[in-house]
Amino acid sequence: MWIDEARRLRDNGPVSEPNHDRSAPPPGTPPGCERVAYVVVHREDAAFSDTYGGGGDVIGLDCHLVRPAGSVAEDRTALIFMHPTGGGMYLPIVSGLARAGHHVIWANSRYRGSDSALIMEKVVSDRDPELNLYDPANPNQPPYRADYVTRFREAQVARNRRITDWVLAQLGALRAEGRHNEERAFIVNGTMADPRWLDPAIDPSDRRPGWCYLGDPRIVNDGPVGLARFSTLRSWLSQWSFDHARGDALGAAAGVSVPVLVVGNTADDACTPSHTNRLFEVIPHDRKRIHQIVGATHYYTGPDGRAHLQEAIRTVDEFLADELGH
Repeated sequence: MWIDEARRLRDNGPVSEPNHDRSAPPPGTPPGCERVAYVVVHREDAAFSDTYGGGGDVIGLDCHLVRPAGSVAEDRTALIFMHPTGGGMYLPIVSGLARAGHHVIWANSRYRGSDSALIMEKVVSDRDPELNLYDPANPNQPPYRADYVTRFREAQVARNRRITDWVLAQLGALRAEGRHNEERAFIVNGTMADPRWLDPAIDPSDRRPGWCYLGDPRIVNDGPVGLARFSTLRSWLSQWSFDHARGDALGAAAGVSVPVLVVGNTADDACTPSHTNRLFEVIPHDRKRIHQIVGATHYYTGPDGRAHLQEAIRTVDEFLADELGH
């Protein structure tokens, strides 16, 4: 439904225009641009609010339109971004495209602040030493054998399913007692464990070994800002459960009929090449293209980050010109 609202904003402009007399733009607004905040809402049949926004049967997603200062809504093309952890205003590609003249809308997801690494340790000490990538006593060290990687992946999924089983049992117990609308919150540890961060031969790319986009993966794995750290029963099922999650990029891409541009970064320290390639391959038509930015990281950081970001912006510009004529 928020897509419909984004289209309305694109066609008609926001309900209230920004105040151009302010001496400084809001934080996160790129130079030469303006940012318009608004809320996309939809209704659902619920007796409680599971997000901090809206109430009762109303769910609110905070969105922002970022565009060149003084522009009007005549540009009928809007580029829409959503990030699972929020903070879209600070994504370099969002600000870069706005500064290049595009109208960009970014929206926070319903359950923000988590991501879907598949080893979900409920208790920090509850770990099999042979599956703990960061334990120096683990006899399995990089470069990892193929059979060990297979075992590790299977253990990731099994762990995820154990948490899902526990979640379903908790919900079942609440409902059996007539407490249909009650929730429970829980902490998930160990969410940055992936052999790819330690073994560059797995899904090879230009990424830095022993590193991820949040820093040292061993520290991030249990750190307070780790992804997927906080969850509720229903948000787990909706977003993180291997078998129940509603977010499925490959499933969604398989039903796309419009032209698609897939941009990959060869030194991406969050999304390795297999992510990019699988997404591209599953798109069912030929009006698609893929572009790899050599040496670019996930957030276009590093000494060549600005040049990489400009290449990404040019790639989007060219794609829109070819497909939409502008």
